[in-house]
Amino acid sequence: MTAHPNPTTAPVWAWPVDLPSYDRRGLLTEAEAEALRNCSIDEIRRHDLAADLPSLRAAARLVRPLADVLAALHLPPDDRHQRRYARDAAGLVLLRSGELRRAFWGWSVQDWADLINADGAEFRRQWGGRSAPTPGRS
Repeated sequence: MTAHPNPTTAPVWAWPVDLPSYDRRGLLTEAEAEALRNCSIDEIRRHDLAADLPSLRAAARLVRPLADVLAALHLPPDDRHQRRYARDAAGLVLLRSGELRRAFWGWSVQDWADLINADGAEFRRQWGGRSAPTPGRS
């Protein structure tokens, strides 16, 4: 009996974001915390998630990895709803980092759970507006 060579294996998917390239310190500097406390979700919505946005420049080390992940999602450019939901999610993580005075790299499991809370009511009260699709609405 002749041994058959292994069939060609499918390429392994690789995470497109290079985590070691980021400054992943858990604690924020005073300038980073101040920048995030003074920013709003509306400002992020108006100007996108840009590290060069004047109000976010001091927190660029936190903005850049989130912006890189959003770019890696390859969202359709014409689907503004998906792009907004993704940008809002990243923006909320940034703003919450300012409140906690800790970078998302250093969040506990509870910190992540507290971002939305158990029933979502506090999340909607705190962040306002629609931050995710509602079934039957776009």
